[in-house]
Formats: sequence, C-alpha cells, structure tokens
Amino acid sequence: METLKAALAEAGMDVRSLRERWPGDTGPIYSLAVPGAEAIARWRQARALVDRTGHWPVLLGPERSLQPLSEVLSFAGDQRTADLLADALALDVPAWLQDSLAERFEDDEDDSLEDMRDPDAWNYPVAPTDTFVVPINLLTGELYPAVHLALLPTTVSWQTPLLLRFGGWNYCPTSEEHAAIFRHWEARYGAEVVALTHDTVEMAAARPPTDRDSAIALAIEQYAYCPDIVEQGTGSIDLLAAGLLDGATWFFWWD
Repeated sequence: METLKAALAEAGMDVRSLRERWPGDTGPIYSLAVPGAEAIARWRQARALVDRTGHWPVLLGPERSLQPLSEVLSFAGDQRTADLLADALALDVPAWLQDSLAERFEDDEDDSLEDMRDPDAWNYPVAPTDTFVVPINLLTGELYPAVHLALLPTTVSWQTPLLLRFGGWNYCPTSEEHAAIFRHWEARYGAEVVALTHDTVEMAAARPPTDRDSAIALAIEQYAYCPDIVEQGTGSIDLLAAGLLDGATWFFWWD
C-alpha cells in the first residue's frame, strides 16, 4: 500500500483515509474517502496515475453503498478471478445481446423491439449526456459530503466488475457478462468504468456515437444490456439514443 499511497500523494491527493477495504485473490482492494464535490476530479486524477499505481479507480458511492458490496464479496466463496476472466473473454457479446433482446419479448407476441422505438423523439432537443450522478443524493439533489473511491488491482477498466463480483441478481448480468460487454464497448467507444455502486454503473465514453444511426445501434445494445434505462427511464430507445449522440457519460441501473 505504501507505493500506492506515495504515488497518489505525489499527485496531490489526500491519502489520509486510504485503507485496505477488501482482500482479493489478485490483490487487495483499497479505498479512500473523497469530497462529493471533488469526486469526479479525484477519479480523473487517479485515472491518470493508473500506469504508475497499477490500480484502476472506481467511485463506489457514499458509505451506505459499501455494505451491499461487502456482502457480495464475502459470499463470493471460492470464485477465482482468473476463471471469471476466462469466461468473460470467451463470451460472444453480439450473440449475448441478441439473445437478451429475444428473451425480452419471447413471452409476449404483441410486443417487439419496434414497440420500444419513438422516432418523434428526434424532433425535440436532447442534450448529450455529460454528467455523473454517483456524487449526488438523488432524493435531495445535493452532493454527498463524501463518497468512496476504490482502487482495484488492475490497469484494465473492463475487469472491474470481476474484481467486485458485481451482478448476477434479478435482471442484472453476471460479472463475467458485464466485463465482456464493457470490453466490447471499450474497444468500440473508448468506454471506461467510472462508478460502480451496489446497483448502478457509470461509464465515460471517449469516442461516443457521432451520427443518429450509430447512436440508435448503441442504444439498442444498451437496452439489451440494461432494459431498466428504457423501460423505467427514457421510455424509448430513440430518446436514449438522442442522449448518447455525442454523449460523454453513460448510466445503467438495475432494481
């Protein structure tokens, strides 16, 4: 931990709260508390140091978000990260996305993907997505006084759900499926994991879609991955796509 602490401190980060949060079969997961108002800036600072620290930063949310993550990690049992990684690398992502869409409509012959479309959404101005919600208390609209920044023992963004054993409940994909899809999006859009709470994921996209057709194609993939962002969020794939067009941030949520 001393090497990690020194690298962060040399970059001007306050490391007084740095501690080992959870053990792991590839190395410990560390965390430190950062002011909510500075959370994204501190993430970017730690992101710039990944090659030096060997640790990927992920915002975990306020203190109350840590308990569910702790429970997941404590029940992970003898799952080996290497095995999960192999499963993620072997996953056929386009086929998985197609299967997910098919399963979404298999029980109702009257519904189809086209029913989730609304071309009229393009007739109204929609700002590209460019903010993160992890530092914000959505009930009050205020910034949390502090959120936790985890430092995971990897330099690869898409491996973060594997190390946190995130997913595998309700309609939330398994950690291997998350990782495979993130790898797919990182290659295509330069997407990186910024935040992962007990039920949300936020990503930054360096190369977002720049035309309508590409934005719709991505929105369909995101709907297949996380139906709630449309069915309990935008209401249509086209409205989601309008925000993804030139949008630098992505948000996913499962209940």
